[in-house]
Amino acid sequence: MPKPGVKRLILALLCIWLIYFFVTSLSSKTDSQPVSEFSTAKIELIRALEAHTDWKREGLNFQPSFKTTLTLDSDVERQLSREFPYDPTDPFPKFIWQTWKVGLDDKEFPSKYKRYQATWEEKNPGYSHYVISDQICDVLIKNLYSKVPGVAHAYDIMPKSILKADFFRYLILFARGGVYSDIDTTGLKPIEDWASNSQVYLGIVNNAGLAVGIEADPDRPDWAEWYARRIQFCQWTIQSKKGHPMLRKLITKITELTLAREESGQLKSVLGKDEGGDIMNWTGPGIFTDYIFKYINNILESSASFKSRKYEGLIDWKMFTGMQQPIVIDDVMVLPITSFSPDVNTMGAGDSKHPLAYAKHMFSGSWKKDDVMPGMEEKIVLALVTCTIFSSLISSYELTEIELSSLSYFDFISPREELRRELQQNPNYRDTGLNFQPQHPTSTPYSTSVLDKLKRLFPYDPTLPIPKQVWQMWKVGLDDDTFPEEFRNYHETWLNHSTEYEHIVKTNAECDALVAELFADVPDIVHAYNIMPLPILKCDFSRYLLLYAYGGIYADIDTKILKPIDSWFSSQESYLNKSLDLGLVVGVECDHSNWKEFRYVRPVQLNTWTIMAKKGHPMLAELINEITEHTLWREKTSKLDATFGTDWDNVINWTGPGMFTDLVFKHMNDMFQSDFSNYENIIDYSLVTNITLPAVIGDTMVLPIASMNPGMSHLHDGTTEDPLAYIHHVGSGVWKKKRKVKKIKKIKKIKKIRKSKNKEDVETAQFLSTIKAHPDYLNTGLNLQLTSPADIPLQSNVLQQLAHSFPYDRSEPIPKQIWQTWKLRIDDPNTPVQLKNLSQTWTDANPNYVHHILIDEECDSLVAELYAQVPDVIHAYRTFPIPILRFDFFRYLILFAKGGVYSDMDTKGLKGIDDWASNMGSKTQIDSSSNSTVSVGKASSYGMIVGVEADVDSDEWPKWFARKLQICQWTIQSKKGHPMLRELIARITEVTLAREEFNELDNSNVMDWTGPGIFTDYVFDYANAILGASSDFKRRKYDTLINGAFFSHMQQPIAIDDLLILPITSFSPDIGWMGAKESNDTMAYVKHMFQGSWKTESDNPHSRK
Repeated sequence: MPKPGVKRLILALLCIWLIYFFVTSLSSKTDSQPVSEFSTAKIELIRALEAHTDWKREGLNFQPSFKTTLTLDSDVERQLSREFPYDPTDPFPKFIWQTWKVGLDDKEFPSKYKRYQATWEEKNPGYSHYVISDQICDVLIKNLYSKVPGVAHAYDIMPKSILKADFFRYLILFARGGVYSDIDTTGLKPIEDWASNSQVYLGIVNNAGLAVGIEADPDRPDWAEWYARRIQFCQWTIQSKKGHPMLRKLITKITELTLAREESGQLKSVLGKDEGGDIMNWTGPGIFTDYIFKYINNILESSASFKSRKYEGLIDWKMFTGMQQPIVIDDVMVLPITSFSPDVNTMGAGDSKHPLAYAKHMFSGSWKKDDVMPGMEEKIVLALVTCTIFSSLISSYELTEIELSSLSYFDFISPREELRRELQQNPNYRDTGLNFQPQHPTSTPYSTSVLDKLKRLFPYDPTLPIPKQVWQMWKVGLDDDTFPEEFRNYHETWLNHSTEYEHIVKTNAECDALVAELFADVPDIVHAYNIMPLPILKCDFSRYLLLYAYGGIYADIDTKILKPIDSWFSSQESYLNKSLDLGLVVGVECDHSNWKEFRYVRPVQLNTWTIMAKKGHPMLAELINEITEHTLWREKTSKLDATFGTDWDNVINWTGPGMFTDLVFKHMNDMFQSDFSNYENIIDYSLVTNITLPAVIGDTMVLPIASMNPGMSHLHDGTTEDPLAYIHHVGSGVWKKKRKVKKIKKIKKIKKIRKSKNKEDVETAQFLSTIKAHPDYLNTGLNLQLTSPADIPLQSNVLQQLAHSFPYDRSEPIPKQIWQTWKLRIDDPNTPVQLKNLSQTWTDANPNYVHHILIDEECDSLVAELYAQVPDVIHAYRTFPIPILRFDFFRYLILFAKGGVYSDMDTKGLKGIDDWASNMGSKTQIDSSSNSTVSVGKASSYGMIVGVEADVDSDEWPKWFARKLQICQWTIQSKKGHPMLRELIARITEVTLAREEFNELDNSNVMDWTGPGIFTDYVFDYANAILGASSDFKRRKYDTLINGAFFSHMQQPIAIDDLLILPITSFSPDIGWMGAKESNDTMAYVKHMFQGSWKTESDNPHSRK
C-alpha cells in the first residue's frame, strides 16, 4: 500500500499538470528591453542599491542627479506634447475615471458594478468621480484629441471594445490626469492615503508623476504560459499626472501600430500566438509594461546614448521582483503586488487589510467573456476549480516546504535568477571575489557561414585544459640583429616565469603565412586579414586567430610577466570553494568614471595585450566572425581607409579592445538568454566595476585591473609589487609610430613651418586679420576662448605615462594650495628672517589656501612617490648635475602632479590669489570666422596663469635674458595635469637623458635646459598648438601665430583659451623699466626680491635701469 507521502506527491503533480494543460492557450511571449551605451545615472543607481541592499523589503526612492529629456520623435508625439504639456510640479489631479458599456443610470448597468464604483465614491469625497459610457468615451476622445487627428482616428478604427477600453484609459489620463480604475475594482483606501500622494518618501521628496502596481511576479520557468511579461504591471488601476511622458510615448506607439495595421489590412487579424496575446501586446499590459520599463530606462540614459537610439536595459524585471514596499525611479512609483492585487494568495501578495492594499480587482474580465474563443470559458473555470482542489490538498495533507521544493516542477531555476541570488548572498563580491557557475547555462544558437566553418575546423572541447604555450609576435625574429633589446629583455621574463610553457615568437611574415595556412578553408577570414590597411589591425586579428587555432596565452612583446603563470588565480583548480574549468581569462584595462578623458572606449575596458583561451573557444569564434564581417563590409562600401571617430577609436573598435570587450560581455550574457530573439543584457560593465579579486562567470574569468595593468595611478590599481600583479604592460605603442633610434641631434624644440596656401591656412589668416583688427588689445586685454582647441597628441612613452598618471580636467578649479621650497625648515634658526617674513605674506594674503614649504629632502621624496610610474622623469630629476636644475624641474613636477601656485621663497605676496586676473572686465569681439568667441573670465576658469618677466626693446637683451620677451617662472599658477607642463616635463626629461647618454651633462645652460628660456618657449608653443586645430596638428606642424611680439608692451591680461598671461607689473613690479609699474598698482600681485642663491647679485638683470 502506497505511503501517505507518495499519495500527496502524486496528487500534487496531477494538479499541477491539470493547471498547466488548461491554461496553456492563454500564454504570450515576452518583449525585449532596449539596449544602449553606458550612462552616468547607472553608476548612481548602482551606488543607491549598494547603499540600500534591502531595497525590496524597505523600499527605494532613487532620484538621479540628472536625467535625459525624452525626444519627440514623430508628428503625433509633437502634437501630443503641445496639446498636453507635462508639469512635474503639479499635484495629481483629483479625478477618478471609470467606464462601462452603458451609463450609471442605465437599467442595464450591473448592480455589482454599482457597489464596486460606490467604494471609490465613498472613500474619496474630495474627488470628481466619472463613470462614462462607451458612447460618451467616443465623443470625449474625439473632442479632446481633435488637434491630434492620428490618435483620434486610431481610437475610432479599433476593431474590439477591449482595445478601445485600454486605449481610453491612457488617453484620458494623458489629457486630464487622475486615477483610472476598471469598473470591476473596489477602492480599499482613500487615494490621498496612497504612498504616491505623500510629499516625502523615505526622507526624500516624492516626485511621482505616475504610479503603477505590479499585477504579476511569477517566479517560475513557465511564466510565459500565464502572463505577457515576467514582471507585469497592471493597468486596471493607474494614477498619473496630465501629460506624463511615458503615456505620451505609449499613446504614440499604439497609434503607430494601429495605423500600420489599417494600412496593411490587418486591423482584424490576429498577430502573435493567439487573440489574447495580440491584445496584450497591442494595447494591454504587455505593451504597457514595456513602455514603463522603456521610460524609466531612457530617462536614465546618457544624452549621447539616447540620441543614437542605443539603449541599455539599466532596469528590468529583476529590479522589482519580490518587492514589498514602493520603489520610486525618478517620477515613476512602482507599488508592490499587494497594492492593486491583494487577496490573490500567490506571488507574495498580502490581503486587503494590508496597509499598502489600495484597490482590489474582482476579475470580471468582460472583454474576455465577450471575445473568448469556443471552449475557452470552460477551460478557465476548470483551471480555477483545479486550483482550489490543489490548495485544499496542500492544506489537508500539510505538505511541507521541503516536500514541495523536492518536486521536479520547482527544481528549475533560470541562470539569471541564480545570478540574482548569488549576488544577493554575496553583496561584497567586489572585495571577496565571485565564482558563479550556472546550473543550466544556455547554449548559443548563432550560425553564419564563417562560424559554421570555424567550428568544424577547430571544434571546442571544454574538458581540455588551456594549452601551455605562450604566443608573441614582432616584425622580425629573436635572432635578428634589429630585434629591440628592451623587447628581448621583456621576453626573457616570460621564459623565466613559465619554464614549463612552450614559447613561440612569430614574425609578421610568419603570422601572414600561418593565417593563410590555418584558415584556408575559410577564405573570407584570409581575405579580410589580407586587406586590412594597417599593421596593427593585422596584429590584433592574428592574436585571436592563433589563440582560436591553437589555444594558450597571447602576450604583447612589450609586456613583462611579474609572477609565474602557475601562481595566477586562473591556474588554480578551484576558486572560492568551487571548481574552476576556465576557457577564457581576460583582464580589466580601464575602470574609470572619466574613461573617455583617458581615451578609453568603454567604461570598463578589457585589455588585449594578454589573453588566455582554450582552442576553439566560442567567444573567439564570434569575435573573428564579427571582425571578418566588418572588414568585408568596409571593403564592399569602399571604407577600408575611412576613419570612424579618431584614428585611435577606429582601431580600437575595429579589432582592438573595444570590439574585444563587447564580445567578451556578449559571451557571458549568452548563457543567460531564455529567448535569443528577445536578447537581454544581464551582465554589463557594472558587474566588474571596482573588483579587487577575480570575477568568474561560467567559463570566463575577469581579472581585476591590478592584475594586468598595475602602476597606473589614475586607475588606482596598485603597484607592480602587489600580489595580484601578473603582467606589466610597458606600452611602447609601437603601432602608433615608427620606431626611431634616439640621437641627441634629433632632440629639437617643436618645429614651426611656414604657411602654405591651403584651406586650413585661410582660416589661420582670418584669425590673424581679426586680431589685427583690434590693435588696442595690449591696453584693453583679450580673452580668446576657442570652441575647439586642438588635442595635443601623446607621442612618446613619457607623455603617455604622464597623461595617464595625471589627467587634465578643464572643469576643475585650480587647487587652493601654495608650494615653496627652501633648504632648511622655515622655523630653523638658520633660515633668514627676511625669507620667513616673505613667506608669511603668502599665508596672510591667502588664509583659505594650504601653504606648503618643503625642504630639499621632501622634494626628492615627493618626486619619487608621485612619479613612480614615470621612471624616466625620476631618473632625469636625480641626474641633474647642479641643484638649480632640480629646483626648476621640481616646480613643474609639483604643479603638474598637484596643481596650485608655486612661488620662489624670495617672493612677496601682494594680493590674495583669488583676486588675480580680476581685471578681465573688457570684452573684445572676435570675428566668427575664426571659430572663436570672447567672454569675461576669472582666474578659476583658466588652467594656467603666468606673468611676463622681461619685455626688452634693446637689441642687447641676450646679455640679461634668455628671450626677448620672457615669461617668469618664479611664480606660476596651474591646474593639475596641464598639457603645457606635460609637454615641458617630457621635453626636459628627454633632453636630460640624451645629455647623460652623450656625456654632456656638464655642458649646462640653465636658462634653456630647465629655466625661463625653455619655459617661455613651451608657453608659446602651447598657445600655438591649441590654435593649430585647423592645421596638420597630428604631425605637430602648425603656424607660429603666437610669439613674444604678440605680448610685447601688454598692459592688461591676455588669455588664449585656458592660458592666461599677465603683464609685467603682475609678477615684476617696482623694477623701474620695461613698462613695469609699482607694487601699489591694481595689477601687481607678486614681487620678486631676487635673493636667488644660485646667482650672484651682479647677475641680476632687474637691478639695471
